[in-house]
Amino acid sequence: MGIKLDPSDRLFAGVVLIVVGLVGLVYRITGYGMLIGDISGTYTYYSGGCNLLSLVVTSVFLIVTFLGIYVVYDTIRKDSD
Repeated sequence: MGIKLDPSDRLFAGVVLIVVGLVGLVYRITGYGMLIGDISGTYTYYSGGCNLLSLVVTSVFLIVTFLGIYVVYDTIRKDSD
């Protein structure tokens, strides 16, 4: 379907995805990751509501993290066969 990568390249890509996903999650969860919709004159740390855009961005970082974990797992599983 696509270009076949070496196991070391797949492992590196998986680790990069995991790192990017976790850094993004920590950045969003700790409150430092303000998006355009989050920036307002009266920004509070906990606004009491759930911003849909914030939920989507956090979900994307979760998906990227799980994709990286799957790529690493799949590479290790195929390499051990």
